[in-house]
Parts: sequence; C-alpha cells; structure tokens
Amino acid sequence: MPMSIASKIIDGKMGGTSAAASLLNIGVSTVDSWKRRNSIPAKWQQKIVDATRESQKPVVYEDFFRRERR
Repeated sequence: MPMSIASKIIDGKMGGTSAAASLLNIGVSTVDSWKRRNSIPAKWQQKIVDATRESQKPVVYEDFFRRERR
C-alpha cells in the first residue's frame, strides 16, 4: 500500500509524529489524527511550510496535493 500524503509529509519530511508535533508546538495526538485521516487541515499547511523552510527536506505546497500515479 502506498504511503499517504499526510504520512509522506509527517514521516518523510518532518521526521515523524513526535518531531512534527514538537516543531509545530502541538500535541502528538493531533498530528497522529492527521495521519489516521490522511488529511492535514488547511489552517496548518502554511505553518508546516514555514516551519520546514530551512530544513533539509522542506515541505512545499505541492506536497499537500501530490498523488501517486498508477
């Protein structure tokens, strides 16, 4: 099964659930719920882009909408 968009962002670019929660200063359960729903709320997307801008794997807007081709 391919990795979900939320998991690709949280695990693949932000270093996992705990690291993402710490970076955004929110609870781990909040980030975990995004992964379970495969949906990162729009109000957090800009914050994620800003928080990862200087990282080795920055999140860009296209990451929130990128789908795997079959």
